[in-house]
Amino acid sequence: MSTDDASDDFPASKLERSGLFAKTGLKVGKNYAQYLMDRATGAEEEARKRELNAQNARDLFEEFTRLRGTALKLAQSMSMDTGLLPDEFMEVMAEAQYSVPPMNKALVRKRIRDGLGRFPELLFDDFEPEAMAAASLGQVHRARLDDGRDVAVKVQYPNVRETIESDLSVARTLFERLIQGDGVDAHFEEVKARLQEETDYCSVNRQCLGKVSAV
Repeated sequence: MSTDDASDDFPASKLERSGLFAKTGLKVGKNYAQYLMDRATGAEEEARKRELNAQNARDLFEEFTRLRGTALKLAQSMSMDTGLLPDEFMEVMAEAQYSVPPMNKALVRKRIRDGLGRFPELLFDDFEPEAMAAASLGQVHRARLDDGRDVAVKVQYPNVRETIESDLSVARTLFERLIQGDGVDAHFEEVKARLQEETDYCSVNRQCLGKVSAV
């Protein structure tokens, strides 16, 4: 499958995203059921538990990388919050920032037109359609303005801001079986506030969805 083909499968609606959360929950539930069936004792039990955590982390990584947005940002932040998730999650989820599939070129053009009013070829003297980097909330493209300045154009994934609350609500149910310790409410509220701030491109420089900065 090509990169463009993979990027076409972008779960942007709340229904699509809820379905992927449910799919991930079923995977995690299946992992736990198998773990309980094969339960052992002592050192073998500890090894089995580590493998369970690693498998759950890999399953989350696979589905949340497709979801991007709130789901991926939440998993990344929670895996870095010492004591909130098992240690095995930190190593697996650290890979997420380097493995996010970019949007295809047609969707990038549409997002820029929707946010900045015109297609990129009409806004810039030069625009690279291939993303130079893709992360949890958006991706970055190199471009050049008519006055010769090189700029970075950050394009937000579809409906990221609109699905923050619904993603967090559904994710809460999934993470409840994985989280250990206290501080969950505070963490979710912090993630929500940070995401609302990071996805508000309009307040940054009065340009929505596409953010342009000099490099």
